[in-house]
Amino acid sequence: MTNYKYFTMALLTSALTISNAETIYVSSNGDDESGDGTTDSPYLTIQKGIDEANEMDTVYVSNGIYEGGIVISNKAISLIGESREETKINQPISSPQISIVDCQTDTTRVENFIIKRGNSIDGGGIYSSGSTIEVANVDFSNNTSSNNGAAINSIESDVKVQNSTFNLNTSEALGGAIYVDPLTTCEIYNSSFANNGAWWGGAIATVGGGKLLVQGCSISNNNAAGYNPDPDYDYPTFGGGGGIYQEWSDSLEIYDTEIINNTASTGTGGGIAVYLSDDIIIDNVILDNNSSSGGGGGVMFLRTDNVLFENSTISNNISNNNSGGGIFIGSESGQASIVIHATFNRLSIFNNHAMSGGAIFCWSTILNLYNSTLAQNEATDPDWSGGGLASHYVTEPNIINSLFYDNIPNSIHNGYPQTSVLVAYSLLQEEWAGEGNLIDVDPLFTDPQNEDFRLQQTSPCIDAGTTDIDGDGFDDSDLFYTGSAPDMGALEWVIPAPQDLQAYAQDSTVILAWSPIEQVQYYQLDRATNESFTENVVQSFITTNSFTDENLEPEIEYFYRVSGYVGYWTDYSNTVSVIMEPLDLDEGSGLPLGYKIYQNHPNPFNPVTTLSYDLPEGGPVNIVIYDMMGRIVKNLVSGHQEAGRGSIQWNATNNQGQQVSAGVYVGRIEIGELKQSKKMLFVK
Repeated sequence: MTNYKYFTMALLTSALTISNAETIYVSSNGDDESGDGTTDSPYLTIQKGIDEANEMDTVYVSNGIYEGGIVISNKAISLIGESREETKINQPISSPQISIVDCQTDTTRVENFIIKRGNSIDGGGIYSSGSTIEVANVDFSNNTSSNNGAAINSIESDVKVQNSTFNLNTSEALGGAIYVDPLTTCEIYNSSFANNGAWWGGAIATVGGGKLLVQGCSISNNNAAGYNPDPDYDYPTFGGGGGIYQEWSDSLEIYDTEIINNTASTGTGGGIAVYLSDDIIIDNVILDNNSSSGGGGGVMFLRTDNVLFENSTISNNISNNNSGGGIFIGSESGQASIVIHATFNRLSIFNNHAMSGGAIFCWSTILNLYNSTLAQNEATDPDWSGGGLASHYVTEPNIINSLFYDNIPNSIHNGYPQTSVLVAYSLLQEEWAGEGNLIDVDPLFTDPQNEDFRLQQTSPCIDAGTTDIDGDGFDDSDLFYTGSAPDMGALEWVIPAPQDLQAYAQDSTVILAWSPIEQVQYYQLDRATNESFTENVVQSFITTNSFTDENLEPEIEYFYRVSGYVGYWTDYSNTVSVIMEPLDLDEGSGLPLGYKIYQNHPNPFNPVTTLSYDLPEGGPVNIVIYDMMGRIVKNLVSGHQEAGRGSIQWNATNNQGQQVSAGVYVGRIEIGELKQSKKMLFVK
């Protein structure tokens, strides 16, 4: 039975603890002796504020420059700076700038600081031991460590990092920016790592059971300078990991992240190196222009089991003098019983280079390669070969719905004929046995020279895949495809987004139009007051490719975008914006102050468009439509008009009442002494 009395008392105690939390103020103009930590009488040093704080209190630090060597021990508090730009803990020091020790009762928060120039064996920026910490909106730079984790060194802690930057931090061992020890769980969100360096793991390193999650980050221009001079024969590691290094760890998850221009100058894994770890998930990642001196120019998976790598782009990576320009995956063991398992799905792998396996090199691997595109990759060693995929020692690739194009010298090389390569419903450059394959056929990419590997609408790879990926005789229900069957390759052909969204503002009204799309059931038009469409969002659902938005406020900028529903939502169109201006009228008369001719709206149009103009005084108006050869198509207006705002519609007919053909026309408008021409696009 639940002890409701105890439960109620616990809630009351928690509420009282939170309500009693206080804010203690620190300022560079404060005084530790005479101050009392209030807004009117703040302390001078951060350490004084922390010493006076109790559990769950907040120490608020005003903009200024402060000394580090700060210690938070045995109490969970919030250390909050006024702003990341101006609240600085940046004096050179031979210790961590902030140490957080044995703070486990709740979360200790560090927010809104510049933390620079710390240096110690325990990390230069923040050292956490036996604590739960959250770091947000902090700029770490120029911190150093003679051991691990120059910016953050985490020991037996739970660490969460958000919206922070890590630049020019260097460690002599593991993790140029962040080190995660065997008993730490680390989550990193929306942060950037640039120009950090370490022996292994130029930006981030985890070892021995540490768990790492990275989401929405940028990891670029980091360097892992070292290698392992004496690897264990049974459980080898070879260092590297220009961006991320992990060994003997429980899990690695990377989502929605760019890993670009990183190097493992003497080791493996230019972008990522993972050894002897399980349960790896990498989803929606860009691995571009990374390099290594060992295997895996983009990523090295060495004896890593249960790897799921999908919805990602691996491009322009290079393994210098080794294998796996994009991906190296295997056990590198001579024991046939040691085999690892991986699934690669919807990967775009192009322009990668290595001795063998320009795109992918496999050793002792059971690899499922589904719906992926391997194009323009190169293997330079003719004996090991495999411009697209190289399969070696007890590897069994299972390749379904994939597309190999223009790989040098070939699509696939099987360097261990004792195990087979299964290929089905895929396009290859050379003959491979298997059901539903296309051999040496042009896939009709949109623009392969500029790395656009989307399929044109007439591609033979559209609807050429299979819905039975696992071969059990039943369709796989979780597959996304738009036609009668999945397409070959990573990028399913979809109906493109609406094109050429245009907006015309007049008074308190905006008229919008865009080119229609095929098979559309209806459109969604979004309006917002910011470009990211997060403020004052209004959605309209319409069945035509034009819309009139009325009763808008003056002097406000409105943003618009449109998507079409064709059984699924297309991408959004281009974004347009208009600013509603007050009418340009003579305050006394209510008339326009000057002659003005407006662009026709909508444009493009079908079937009707409107031309508008301002007349500050009465006079002749002449409007004529011409074709692009200069021939008169339609005389719209010719005569005297009274002062005010005028408009006339053209319904795309000529002087004989016949509809004109689609194309570009010119409206010539003469009002008073003002003469202008406006190009108009009639679409069908």
